[in-house]
Amino acid sequence: VPGYPESGARTTRTAYDWSTGLPLSRTEAPDSLALSRTTTYNAAGQPVLATTPASDGQDASATVTAYWTAGGTGDCSGRPEWADLVCRTSPAAKITGANGNPDEGLTTTTEYNRHGQTTRTTETGNGTTRVTETGYDDAGRVTRTAITGDAGAAVEENTTGYDRENGRVVAVSTADATLTSAYDALGRLVGYTDANGATTATAYDALNRVVTTTSSAPYTLTYTYDTAAEPRGLATKVTDSVAGEFTSVYDADGQTVRQTLPGGVTMRQTNAPNGEAVARSYTLDGQEEPFFSSAATTTVHGELAERTGLTVADNAYDAAGRLVRSATTAQDGSADCALYSYTYNANGSRKSQAAGTGNAETGCPSATGTPTEHVYDSAGRIVDDGYRYDGRGRLVSSPDGLSSEYFANDTTRRQTADDRRQTWTLDPAGRKRGVLIETNTAGAWAQTDAEQFHYDENDQLVWVRNGSGGVTRTLVTDVDDLNGIAAIGDDGSVTIELNEASDEGQIQYTPGTGDVLVQDSAAGQPAGADLAALIGGEDVTGAAGALARCLGCVASPLASPMRAAARYSPKGSAKSATDYWLFTRGLWAFRDEKRRKGRRGDLVWSDDGCSAPWYSHIVIGPSVGYYSGQFYWPCARHDFGYRNYRKQNRRTRANKDKIDNRFRYDMKKRICEPKAVEFVCKGAADGFYYAVKKGGDSSFFKKW
Repeated sequence: VPGYPESGARTTRTAYDWSTGLPLSRTEAPDSLALSRTTTYNAAGQPVLATTPASDGQDASATVTAYWTAGGTGDCSGRPEWADLVCRTSPAAKITGANGNPDEGLTTTTEYNRHGQTTRTTETGNGTTRVTETGYDDAGRVTRTAITGDAGAAVEENTTGYDRENGRVVAVSTADATLTSAYDALGRLVGYTDANGATTATAYDALNRVVTTTSSAPYTLTYTYDTAAEPRGLATKVTDSVAGEFTSVYDADGQTVRQTLPGGVTMRQTNAPNGEAVARSYTLDGQEEPFFSSAATTTVHGELAERTGLTVADNAYDAAGRLVRSATTAQDGSADCALYSYTYNANGSRKSQAAGTGNAETGCPSATGTPTEHVYDSAGRIVDDGYRYDGRGRLVSSPDGLSSEYFANDTTRRQTADDRRQTWTLDPAGRKRGVLIETNTAGAWAQTDAEQFHYDENDQLVWVRNGSGGVTRTLVTDVDDLNGIAAIGDDGSVTIELNEASDEGQIQYTPGTGDVLVQDSAAGQPAGADLAALIGGEDVTGAAGALARCLGCVASPLASPMRAAARYSPKGSAKSATDYWLFTRGLWAFRDEKRRKGRRGDLVWSDDGCSAPWYSHIVIGPSVGYYSGQFYWPCARHDFGYRNYRKQNRRTRANKDKIDNRFRYDMKKRICEPKAVEFVCKGAADGFYYAVKKGGDSSFFKKW
């Protein structure tokens, strides 16, 4: 605004080779932090060297890329049909300062078919080898995937079959299980069977809206569309056969402003112009004052600045958007308060952290105590004493006593903490199919429980059957912004999850008993927490494991942004339709449109799922494989955004950030909030978000 100073301005400076127009460096906060990423090109303009801010170009944080050539000699030569396609990527040097851990990064070699589709990737390092083979049909669709390797438990080869009429996936199979999907004449998914035989059936009305979802758990979800109250076709009520009724009222922009939840709870919400919730309150029937209220404000860059609710928090960020200070005061009557401070290395990993504590009645701290320092190797891995990595760079043990083993596809196979351990099996989609939970007594492991995981057609884990036959279920619906999520216990009890506006805190309310359980993420997972107590079927990540996530340790080539414009209409131009499905409709509405036989043909609907494991694994840690399946639909919409914006020449930094932010919202709101271990899921969501934020430039800005 003219005449007013800028607030929270951040600067990124890009330098170009003016003879080619290719970007050479991109620097965040050039006048203070000077965090630069660089790219070097060959004579053909192909990226051959990329660096991170911490790299000198000759270390393990730099990535070297070689391309196939038609002639010549060497490993990447003599393949004219693959000429100019990527042959090999590898670190520029061995890892130094590894503190006894393996000192080689992975080298990846890629082979193709005649159409340029990847058929074989070979990853080697530290004496380990993993080969991924992919087969295709004549239409270019994936029909077979096989992963073999000597580091990790074996993963079964899977095959994919397609419907001859609509081209959609009807079966994904391994030797011992099959996932099946059934469609109606309009190409809509009407039936789904998971690897354990659980079924989900979906029925639609004449306007293509979901009216019932029936599961073999058993339960039924019924959707009501009151056109008198809501003529836009948004669902006004969802009835769960066990949990009860949820109703929604929307504002002019289609954002939820009021909901009634089971147990006589009413939620009221205030939204910002961009659709983010800025205030939320919950009131019981017959009461005027809310029993739980919260508010949140964000910076112009989308970071949480202030929070009220279970905790009052005031956060500050540096010029690169990294949290450097957080002052918190508990609202549980204790008046306990704390001040946290953080510093980072050039790649964005936490270099130090410090805390000071006090009480609001006697004085909150104005300074923090002695900081805890962390050490990183030249590849960006934390190498404090107690951190151990395997030959593929996967975290196998951490100072908090948690150890992990993996499948060959990098999905966690087993975790052990003290006298507890959990071991998973996988389904044909690579999702966790079941888990065996054991306790060690006098040196012998004995089964404590065994659970089967059951999924719906959206890849959501919606119910679990324990070893005694009891069913625990999470209510997942297609209603946009359904805030109250219900968990149904194996005894039939219903618990409603009531979230803060900031989504940083949560109250679990049980209407039948009036019990309230508070979950607050203000302090995160404290060091020294009893991780063994958390072993119960889902991946466990302690404070030490969270530090192993590196937000900026992989170098990716830079690319040049282009001019963009934005509109919102499903029947207008391709640009406006893209924005409509990206930003104005819920994730499940996008899913339904993507599956619809008559969807717009001028938009790019293809996706790679949650790809880029070479980056996400480093950012997210050992649970990347599990959450790659859980976050499939947010990833699919993210790919939709990237690919259509590229096609429409709308590649600007602001547009990329907007798509990335929507990706984070979809993961946290649509996937994580219904989960039993919500905060672990949200931690993984942040990892995927930072993977695309820091490493997605090459995908978004590329010009082919």
